[in-house]
Amino acid sequence: RYLVACRSVFALTTHYEPFGLAPLEAMAAGLPAVVTRNGGPSESLFDADTGTEYGVLVDPTDPADVAAGLLRLLGPDSEWDRFHRAGRQRVLDCYTWERTAAGYLAVLDGLRAIQAAHRFQAKLPIPAYFNHPTPENDVSLSRSRIAPRGLPNPRFWPGSDDPGRAETRAQPPKPDLDLVAIGETLVDFISLEQTEEGLRDATAFGRHMGGSPANIAVYVAKLGGRAAVVSKTGADAFGRFLRDELRYHGVNTDYLVCDPGVHTTVIFVSRTSGTPDFAAFRDGDYQLTPDEAPEEAIARAKVVHASTFALSRQPCRSAIGKALRLAHQQGKIVSLDPNYRPRIWPDYEEAQQVVRAMYRYATITKPSLDDAQCFFGSGHSPEQYIQMFHELGPRTVILTMGKEGTLLSHDGRLLGHVPARPVKVVDATAAGDAFWAGFLVALLDGHPLARCVLFAREIAELKLTTVGPLPSTIDRDQIYARLPRTATDVRLAWS
Repeated sequence: RYLVACRSVFALTTHYEPFGLAPLEAMAAGLPAVVTRNGGPSESLFDADTGTEYGVLVDPTDPADVAAGLLRLLGPDSEWDRFHRAGRQRVLDCYTWERTAAGYLAVLDGLRAIQAAHRFQAKLPIPAYFNHPTPENDVSLSRSRIAPRGLPNPRFWPGSDDPGRAETRAQPPKPDLDLVAIGETLVDFISLEQTEEGLRDATAFGRHMGGSPANIAVYVAKLGGRAAVVSKTGADAFGRFLRDELRYHGVNTDYLVCDPGVHTTVIFVSRTSGTPDFAAFRDGDYQLTPDEAPEEAIARAKVVHASTFALSRQPCRSAIGKALRLAHQQGKIVSLDPNYRPRIWPDYEEAQQVVRAMYRYATITKPSLDDAQCFFGSGHSPEQYIQMFHELGPRTVILTMGKEGTLLSHDGRLLGHVPARPVKVVDATAAGDAFWAGFLVALLDGHPLARCVLFAREIAELKLTTVGPLPSTIDRDQIYARLPRTATDVRLAWS
């Protein structure tokens, strides 16, 4: 009653709701409801014969649709009032205990009416064992493979151990991939010379495979892991180049869609010592559909990774939402890269809404200081940015700050600071992706978070001192060997 007096709204936007009892209870109290369209509510909140709405049904995989449903009830008072009355009356008309009891009584009356005219018989004879069980008349499948008279042969029954006719259920695939990265796979044209003014001064470029999720998949493969991408390119020369590059580096391309109806996304990038300048010409990357992000790919993964870049447009946004939700439901590690940039996603309010919704599924995030400032605005301390990301959902937050090093936080507690070491930077492009890959590989290898960050720093430094992609293979055991081994030594490596 208090919530109704406050003109509140009940929302249940889970992917699937089988019965929809909770929305009915809320509607009975007078709360208008915004509910998933998947499952029971699609019948109880909407009369298909008359087209009458008793609540607002939304697509739970589309944050924009959920937001529109909420705004519909939180906007004009007339809409709230209409659903307040219609929803409550719907429950009183159809879903009270009295109505349920009346329905049962009607069924019983019908049965009594025909009882005299029809003699009901069991469809199958009841074996003696079930009336008076003894060892002599036991029909347990574990004791005999001979069917009692009048019953089907037990080898045809569900649960039989007969390999020919026993009921079988499809088992989900075992996780045989360390990483499934979903999002953009594109061509980076990186300036051949380092520039101070970004792309304006760049005159010559080299062609490279790019896209943060694809880069991370490649780096995981180079570190000896098993990685796959879920992505879309054109079926053009650039798309074939990307497919061949991924395969060359050992990345699984089973879920790479090469679509002749789109062009491969291309980005021009300046080579700098800091955050690279870029210009994007997008097409194929954001055209990935939910159907092209199969559940099988998610089931095979130990880690599912996505980027904010890829969330900026539909239908790829819905494809990623589906993948992250499935990964979360299956208990996977979900990592989300908050690489939001206004140039890619000009609608800041939409970006905030969508990314915050996706963070509900994330367990790990690694923003750079630039990422944090772009997403939350400037003027906050690094510790405040970390807390802001924790409040969105991830348990583990790693904030990379360039020359200022890296901060690691877990479950809202700052674990420490890893200083940056002086290196000669020749190319900062994809250094963050190298860090991501190093951290995730070390995590899957079972190392503590602090040691994972030290390993990730090694991989990022290797990238900073390399023009273009990393070497074809990286001996991670060799890198582990030079890291601190004991907890005390690890703490000493931190400032």
